[in-house]
Amino acid sequence: MNPSYAIVCTGLGHVFRGYEASTLQLYQQLRSFGDFRLYAGGSDVEHDGEILWNVPRGASVYKMVPAGLATFFRRYQIECFTAARSLVAALYRRPADVIFTPDHLLAAYFLAHGEKLPKKPRVIFSNGAPFPWSYCSRFHYVHQKSYRDYRESLADRTASSRVFLIPNGFDARSLELPADLDMFSLRESLDLPIGKHIILSVAALQVTHKRLDWLIREFSALPASQFHLVLAGARTEETQQVTRLCHQSLPAGNFTITTVAPDRLPKLLWASDIVVLCSLSEGFSRAIGEAMGASRLVLVHPHENSQWVVDNPNCYVDMTQAGDLQRKILEVERGDRDLASDVAQNLERFTRNFEWDAVRAAYLDMFRVAAAG
Repeated sequence: MNPSYAIVCTGLGHVFRGYEASTLQLYQQLRSFGDFRLYAGGSDVEHDGEILWNVPRGASVYKMVPAGLATFFRRYQIECFTAARSLVAALYRRPADVIFTPDHLLAAYFLAHGEKLPKKPRVIFSNGAPFPWSYCSRFHYVHQKSYRDYRESLADRTASSRVFLIPNGFDARSLELPADLDMFSLRESLDLPIGKHIILSVAALQVTHKRLDWLIREFSALPASQFHLVLAGARTEETQQVTRLCHQSLPAGNFTITTVAPDRLPKLLWASDIVVLCSLSEGFSRAIGEAMGASRLVLVHPHENSQWVVDNPNCYVDMTQAGDLQRKILEVERGDRDLASDVAQNLERFTRNFEWDAVRAAYLDMFRVAAAG
């Protein structure tokens, strides 16, 4: 009998960020190659998986709970626990050999209780946060998207047979820059200025990790007549702070804050000139991969993982040094270096390493190893 695989993400259906997008696209790419089933937390974002009953982290009931008792982590715990109970019932109806999830609390739940389920499924934890090996080592198998964490895990001699370094996969055709792109019409349709350089951030609207406060401060030093800032991402508890910083630091009309549907993201990328990510650490940034595939210049902090993804020193900016980002942006827009060469180099790396045709087989091998485990 062929093995069966449960791909699970509690946020999928409620939001569409890195975890959710990666999980959905993984299922879409693998489902024709075996018995893959998708389990999601909601239906606000379109997918064709089974919906797990759960209390989502953004449920309206939390508006009636004191903030100190309804922290993000506590709400996430409740979401995962309620989804896990629902998934247990689903796996009794249709047992699975392997459970794959980027939700660490779900992975921990099924590591503890999976022995009671039919087929005693092995757990693949997809470590996107990423968590250190001291946490990940407990799971049967670990999917690493972070080169740094993969390298560190190999210090454990037991890791080599159960840890897999596989980057996010991307649909190159959906990102490919159209040869007949009409920039005027595109920007007009997105309500963006025609005659300015667009600096784009595709990241959750927050300051704690994505450091949009740093980006706003650096952008504020650029000539307002030449540049426009676009912050595109999922809303968070810090979004009001981000909005307030924009109004305090930037001229009215010189910034756009938005949340875009997944099918509109390529157009937003094409309409931009530079895509910036100010976080000082990432597992694997989907936004940077998508920008590379869309033939847009990226600027990132040179932590070990971003260097592995981009592998182009011309795209590195020290995001801890005030003024470095705005100087780099001015350098690019003045034409002081060969922008086309950097874009082409990044696109070639994207196609060779991150497009689905380049990574699909590695994902399938990982699932087969886990099923045989």
